[in-house]
Amino acid sequence: GGGNLVKQEKKSTNFKSEGSGMVYVGFNNKNEKAVKITCTRSEETKDNKIVMDQIVARFFPKSRMKGEVVISGDKGIVENNLINFEIDGNCRIKSKDFLIKSSYFKLKDRFFMESNRQVSYQTQNIEGISERMVVNMETNILDFFTASGIYKVNKKIVHYISDFLQVQDKKQLMTLRNQGKKNQIKGEDFFLKGDLILTQFGENYKTQIHTFTHNRCHFYMEKKIDDGSDALKRREIRANILELYYTDGGDID
Repeated sequence: GGGNLVKQEKKSTNFKSEGSGMVYVGFNNKNEKAVKITCTRSEETKDNKIVMDQIVARFFPKSRMKGEVVISGDKGIVENNLINFEIDGNCRIKSKDFLIKSSYFKLKDRFFMESNRQVSYQTQNIEGISERMVVNMETNILDFFTASGIYKVNKKIVHYISDFLQVQDKKQLMTLRNQGKKNQIKGEDFFLKGDLILTQFGENYKTQIHTFTHNRCHFYMEKKIDDGSDALKRREIRANILELYYTDGGDID
């Protein structure tokens, strides 16, 4: 659980000399440090909340995350147990695996971060923008809604657009799901559409291994034949289930 033990480690209104202003520390149920928050100014409200300026919260999740997660913004409203947050203005979430920016974040139970405003995101190999997001810091799973962007494989750029994008970093798996509008990936010489597109990466996202597509699948590829001519090789497939495999060079096999 999130725990509810709180300790105010240091209190100083002299931000310049201290270099960190106010500092709060929250612990989990095992009395382990779970979060450390610094801010330039804080003020407690009548409803047991703390308003903080220039908030920086460092989380130490005992989960699949690699190292600490740092969340920052211009202003934060934090419940006294340091478990639930709202952060407004120039918000950032940063870990070893991803960077997410938005104008607003809401944190529930120290694990679930969400935003209903536009976010920009960058993982190890996938980047883009979305209209809404949910991040589970316990499982290291990122969900983006109405998302579009790019990913790179072997120096080749692939564009995607989807109603729902999920990134599972531990499995190096990207899921695109159609929820009524668009769902496709498009490379230099191909496009792939379908209601569900699962792409498995390998070698820390450096290679693309396999793509599984389900329901209303449409694949089209047009490539120049390597014989000195201008002839084109075309492939088109429509199916209910479609699987693509990739060569070591990143081309569709």
